[in-house]
Amino acid sequence: MPVVPSQLLYQSGGNEVAIAASRREVVVIPENGPGPYYPSSNRVIRISLSPSLGYLDTHESFLSFRVRPHDNSIDLTKECRMDKSSLSWVRKFTIYSSTGSRLEEIEHYNLLSCLMHEATGGKEYTETIGTVLDNHGTKAERNACMTHPKGSMFNSGFDCSGVLGGDIKVIPLPFCQGPMVIELELEEFSKCFIGEGKGGKTPEYEIANVQYHASVLSMAEEYSARMSEQVRTSGVDLAFVTTRTHNQVIKNNQEDLPISQNASSVRGTYHVLRDSTSVTDTKKDSLSTYKSGNIRSIQWDMGGHLTPQLAIRTEDDGTTSLYSHMLQSWNMFRNHSFGSKIDGKNYDTTETKESPLGLLPNVGYRSRPIQRVYGTWVANAAQCGGLSSKHIVAVTHHLYGSTATVAGQVDVKGVKTLSFVPNDPTQIALISVGQRCKMGVSEAIDGEQTSAGTRILQRKDDGSVVVAVNGDADELPNPLVGLSLANVATTGAGLDRFYKAELSGPPGYEHDNVGSRDNCLFAGASYPCTWSVDTTQATSGTTQTQVASSDGDFPHKFVGGLAIPFTDGSNLPIFSRQIAVSAAGWVDVMPDDDKFFLGNTFETFGSAAPQLVSGSDLTQATPLLLKLDYQEPSASDMYAPRKDTDNFTSFVQIDSVLRLQPDGLLISSV
Repeated sequence: MPVVPSQLLYQSGGNEVAIAASRREVVVIPENGPGPYYPSSNRVIRISLSPSLGYLDTHESFLSFRVRPHDNSIDLTKECRMDKSSLSWVRKFTIYSSTGSRLEEIEHYNLLSCLMHEATGGKEYTETIGTVLDNHGTKAERNACMTHPKGSMFNSGFDCSGVLGGDIKVIPLPFCQGPMVIELELEEFSKCFIGEGKGGKTPEYEIANVQYHASVLSMAEEYSARMSEQVRTSGVDLAFVTTRTHNQVIKNNQEDLPISQNASSVRGTYHVLRDSTSVTDTKKDSLSTYKSGNIRSIQWDMGGHLTPQLAIRTEDDGTTSLYSHMLQSWNMFRNHSFGSKIDGKNYDTTETKESPLGLLPNVGYRSRPIQRVYGTWVANAAQCGGLSSKHIVAVTHHLYGSTATVAGQVDVKGVKTLSFVPNDPTQIALISVGQRCKMGVSEAIDGEQTSAGTRILQRKDDGSVVVAVNGDADELPNPLVGLSLANVATTGAGLDRFYKAELSGPPGYEHDNVGSRDNCLFAGASYPCTWSVDTTQATSGTTQTQVASSDGDFPHKFVGGLAIPFTDGSNLPIFSRQIAVSAAGWVDVMPDDDKFFLGNTFETFGSAAPQLVSGSDLTQATPLLLKLDYQEPSASDMYAPRKDTDNFTSFVQIDSVLRLQPDGLLISSV
């Protein structure tokens, strides 16, 4: 028979009338008071949810608290911030019944929270609401949070919990035998904060003014009577999805990693590799920064059933397939209403076979650029030997962007650091501030080969600048005003290091998780560049001298337009070895792997029917093997390789049941 569209159907009285009920918010104080709590002592927060509260609406309920330095132990003249989740301080999350049995337990709750928010939090939330409620802001915004005299306040839901995350039905607390208890264990400072101690103290944070805002319903007598009858006769079952955590290390490049679990319905798994040194590094956001380890292929083996049937290989742009697989694990694939902070800029792994086209032979790196912009590179002199005093003054000035007259003939106007002038000014906006880039040239630039015994500028942790020579360092003033040209002249560090692939750079440089600091460029804001310089030079050994033409003029060339300045990984200017350099070429904007993780779904129906129990059987008789293959480290790799000591964390999502028995006792299948 014909179907009447819903917008043409009407009923008496308009919308349906809800059952009689009332809502109220009850503020629950932890058993040991509102705080402060801190990792070295008083590190466990217990919140008791009494049956007298009523029907608990977990979606509308939340935890409020303040985060601040403890006992004036943090040096706030330096960077200090919490990692990218307001619950980064929660190492372990547990829910107990009134008898003390565990209803839910999630180890490394903070790591799972950061991963979930990065993967499923669209920019519409994470860059707006999330900056206020969930600590999703930039480094600068999170640094500012730690400066509030009373501590910054957050209102956070337990998004990673199956019981209290908001997906479960309203919990009928009035029929429970006793209270349901939430327990939060604090993480140590070094694993969830960036910061340094003050006056010899060990840095420590505190959680204060802790309150659980329980949104509860009081139902009509008729409803409560029927609920009471159901509980007494058969009990009540509430389905939820929880997560179990496994920590392992990968000892070999090719390994079948077993994950020990006992669950009849596994929905999916997520795996994160973190550098072992960054986990406790108080200068890195280790909970929200991951790495690929240069993985070559991945496949899951569930009791002999391979998922996917053919292993996902990352070479030949195979990361695209891996990214699709990751989206499927969150039920986000082909759903255009979802957003994520994980994209092509931060989810990548080294290509294992070949370098991108156009690179110079034998020096190309192995990682697909995400943008390529063509134009002209310009750089100023760093080599000054043999010049007259007038010429030295001119070169000194043009290093800082001012003008000077050389021998009264030629105006020399320079750039402050290595810069790039795009051919098309509309492409200026494609190179965003702070992006990691590589220098592309059609042929090697003469005279820009880095020499042995290289001296290189470095910025130390305290902000001061040094010149490192074979591991030794000479102090220089900061900022670089007054930098002796003799130091720059003998650096021996040419521009070739920025279009080469090798990660082993000049002495003192380190390879960190964002990419090597010695051979990557970092973009600044555009500026109008007018660049002209003498091009006739006589070279003798390490001495270069500007030579006037027969009529006394200094021949020169000109490059002008909007330019992008670049610095090195220590935010220091990049000098060329020669008096002047200009070369046609391009900028390759490079992705990184700081949001790289592995995800797989084991659901039969997935996003088509998320309310159904449709996961795969993973009992003790059905082993789960993670088949991993990592490539050997290479000088061409752009990312940090896997190390035997790295932390490999697996999160396994399983279907579970919370049961309210006829006697009022809460039990769980977990």
